[in-house]
Amino acid sequence: MFSADWVPTPAARVYALGELAKRAGVSPDFSRTWTVEVTSECTRISFPSLPGKAVVFRHAPADWWARMNAPVPVACAGWMSAPAKALATAMPNFLVPFAPAVSGPLFRTHGPNQVTCAIDLLASILLNLSRVEELLSPERDAHGRFPAHGSAAFRHKYCDRPVVDEYGFAFEQALSYLLPGWKPAAKRLRVKLTHDIDVVGLPFDGRAMAGHVLRRGALLAGVRDALAPFTGVLPAYLQCTLWLAKLARKYDLPSAMYWKASPRTQLDSGYDIHGAKLSEVIRRLRADGVEHGVHPGYDTFQNPDLLEREVSVLRQILGETAPGGRQHYLRWSPATWSHWEGCGLSYDSSVGYSETVGFRSGTCHPYRPWLFDQNREANLLEIPLIAMDVSLTEGMGLRDLECLPPVFNCIERCQMVGGVFTLLWHNNSLLEPWYGSVYPMILQKLTGSTHFVTATADLPYLIPEVA
Repeated sequence: MFSADWVPTPAARVYALGELAKRAGVSPDFSRTWTVEVTSECTRISFPSLPGKAVVFRHAPADWWARMNAPVPVACAGWMSAPAKALATAMPNFLVPFAPAVSGPLFRTHGPNQVTCAIDLLASILLNLSRVEELLSPERDAHGRFPAHGSAAFRHKYCDRPVVDEYGFAFEQALSYLLPGWKPAAKRLRVKLTHDIDVVGLPFDGRAMAGHVLRRGALLAGVRDALAPFTGVLPAYLQCTLWLAKLARKYDLPSAMYWKASPRTQLDSGYDIHGAKLSEVIRRLRADGVEHGVHPGYDTFQNPDLLEREVSVLRQILGETAPGGRQHYLRWSPATWSHWEGCGLSYDSSVGYSETVGFRSGTCHPYRPWLFDQNREANLLEIPLIAMDVSLTEGMGLRDLECLPPVFNCIERCQMVGGVFTLLWHNNSLLEPWYGSVYPMILQKLTGSTHFVTATADLPYLIPEVA
């Protein structure tokens, strides 16, 4: 997929330029009027309606990529001109992984007609979004996942910054300098509420029922579990899916439920997706406008055949031709994109860290990943996961209201760059005492935001390339 002798292809650079243009508020129609020339030394944008004006992106030499290895270097560059105070406070500089050290601004003027990017920003965007850092490093945790502490973002303390999205502001300044009459599109926050349904209380588990009463102090939940095998009462965890949907509707924020079809193992609960009670709940949720997606089991990671079998079962039960979803335990690698594309899935939302909230691929904008072995965009959308309930309590060791500041910071960062705040809140977390009333407070913070709908996601930017 990615080898040590790799050099960014012209097509890959044009892809990265499209992602940068999108984040700068450039419309697809405007980008299609550009002339783009890719040589071994640089990528040059010119504007036929304004002869002589150009933006030049310098390329790193081929031997720079041959030497690339973990830990990934990170350059720090400045603004082209002083930004608004809020922007200067939130992003006093631009942090660019995969680039050598540089001094001065990221974009630099050369007279009234040319702006030059001082480092190979397009390659950095490409490698960030593709998570190549995880292919360079052998570090993995007990579940085979690349850990947050192994990343450049952790080492340089920018896990909570969508650095790729921030480059959009720098490019916006460059375009505004050359094209004073151009105005970027307004940035708006969008939201994707998601719920991995790992457990539903079926089959009956006496230990879980006792846990509701003794550890969680949830007597009613224990009663529900006791009655569920013999009556029409839903077990507590399955009832929680309905409560989640009701909470989301209260704040006018539709949600997505990701279901499992994996067998019972030590790390998969193994509930029967064909069961009558689950079928009824899925029907009721669908009637309320809830999206249904897939949550492939623990052992489907790096096992495309097993993944295909589980997805096939879920597709039939959920009645969705091309659902999206998320890998169980966030067991993901860049190869997962090809596996999911091969299953005909519409999107993945696994690219987030289990130990912390933040921006694993440096972005909160959904994007189509780049497949190096085929030199093309995937026919699959990645909707980056920004915050997860388990990350707050198990990864960061927070409790109750302590969870709010890091989540609110991520929301505000997403809003600033016009991205999508994707939240994962498990159905069983509604019964855990250490979350308190955190979830409704997060929803209240998101009130008034636009719901991100995958079917209306932005199309790829078709910037013309002239080799």
